[in-house]
Amino acid sequence: MRALRYGKIFSVILVDIDWFKSVNDTYGHPAGDKVLYEIARHIKSCLRITEHVGRWGGEEFFVVLPSTNAADAYILSERIRLNIVKTVFLENSRITCSSGITEYLQNDSLEDIISRADIALYRAKNKRNISCIYVK
Repeated sequence: MRALRYGKIFSVILVDIDWFKSVNDTYGHPAGDKVLYEIARHIKSCLRITEHVGRWGGEEFFVVLPSTNAADAYILSERIRLNIVKTVFLENSRITCSSGITEYLQNDSLEDIISRADIALYRAKNKRNISCIYVK
């Protein structure tokens, strides 16, 4: 990992689409797939060229932000959230998302980073349509 080799910070954001099952149930899986594609495009449009997004599973996306601390990742996460919520996807439907954010800590394993982002996401999902930074 670059962070270990060069001592650089980075952050990750786990983005989860709120109530996505209802999209598939209401409009069908092909429409749901189209929404996921469009959401991925919206996320990518908010990123710099050095930042990356990928589908993490189901309706979750994993965003990697090199040289970015958690506070700046939060700002980006909010930009992503607002970009998605202002977009009409299906028949005047608005979609919201919740995000969990964490920053790389020295000697973290990949599992540590993912676990903290997941904990923060779980906290955000309890309220819906917010971004949450991991705090012990």
